[in-house]
Amino acid sequence: MWAAVAATVVSAASAAQAGKDAQAQANMDAKNEEEMAKDRSLQYLQQLNDAQASANSYYSGRGVRAFQGTPVTVKKTSYKNFLLESGADLASSERRAGQYRIAGKAAKRQGYMKAASSLLSGAAKYKKAG
Repeated sequence: MWAAVAATVVSAASAAQAGKDAQAQANMDAKNEEEMAKDRSLQYLQQLNDAQASANSYYSGRGVRAFQGTPVTVKKTSYKNFLLESGADLASSERRAGQYRIAGKAAKRQGYMKAASSLLSGAAKYKKAG
């Protein structure tokens, strides 16, 4: 009978720990998603800077001043596009990160519910046997 009690306790503890582990993994996934969004934003900004440097070189080679006319228009448009794309990517990543966190909390609750169920089931078996 004590073996059954011990098995019940171990099963409950295992279920609770599995829920905590699932939540921890979901939180890691959320953090990774946020970091990847930052990395994508920085990478895109670097590409934008490279493109603008190339445009400056192109226009200056043709006698156009860097801060007048077409180069300025290109920079403004490119930067506006960067803000839009970066903002959309960040919002999407934040939504996915939030979904990971919600799933993690649900997994933790589910682990606790399984633990409680194991304890109640064990208690019922103990009472029935006793």
